[in-house]
Amino acid sequence: MIVFLQAQIKTSSRMPENTFHIGNLIKEQVTQKGIKVSWLAKQLNCHRNNVYLIFSRRWIDTDTLMKISCILHHDFFADLSALYHGENLQSNNRQDAK
Repeated sequence: MIVFLQAQIKTSSRMPENTFHIGNLIKEQVTQKGIKVSWLAKQLNCHRNNVYLIFSRRWIDTDTLMKISCILHHDFFADLSALYHGENLQSNNRQDAK
C-alpha cells in the first residue's frame, strides 16, 4: 500500500526525477563566460566564499537568483521553466549565448 502511494505521488508530481541543481548551473555559466568568482562576489556585495557556497546549493531564493541572472545576463528562471515542462536545458543555454 505504501509503495503504491509513493508511486502515485511520484507520477502525479510535476517534479522531474533528475533534481535540478541551481548552483551547478550558475557555476557552469560563470565558467563559460570566463567570469572570476571575485568579480561575481563584488557584484553580489558578498565575500567570494559565499559565491562558492552558492555553487554548492541545490536551491536558492528567488531574489538572489534574480540578481545573479541580471549580473550574468542569463535567464535561470527560463531554465527552471524548461525543466518543469520537460525541455532540454542544454538547448536553452545555447539560445542564451546568441
